[in-house]
Amino acid sequence: MHYRLSLKSVIEISCKMLMLPLHEKYVVNEKGKKTAIVLPFSEWKKVLEMLEEYEDICAYDKAKASNPVSFNKAIKKFKGK
Repeated sequence: MHYRLSLKSVIEISCKMLMLPLHEKYVVNEKGKKTAIVLPFSEWKKVLEMLEEYEDICAYDKAKASNPVSFNKAIKKFKGK
C-alpha cells in the first residue's frame, strides 16, 4: 500500500519516532544473521500507536486529496433523492 504524506505529517511522525527510545534485542540464527527483534511490551504498544496514527494521517491525506462532497449532497445521495 502506498500513501502520499504531507511534509508536516512526515515531520510529526519522524519527531515522535526520534523521541521514542527503543531497547530492542536481536534474535539471530545459527549464522549470526538477525532474524527478529524483541521489544519490551510497553515500547511495542507505543510503536503500534504511532503506526495507527500514521494510518489515520494517510487516510486523512488521501481523503483530503479526493473530490470532496458537501454534507447536504451526501445526505441527499444517502437518502436516494
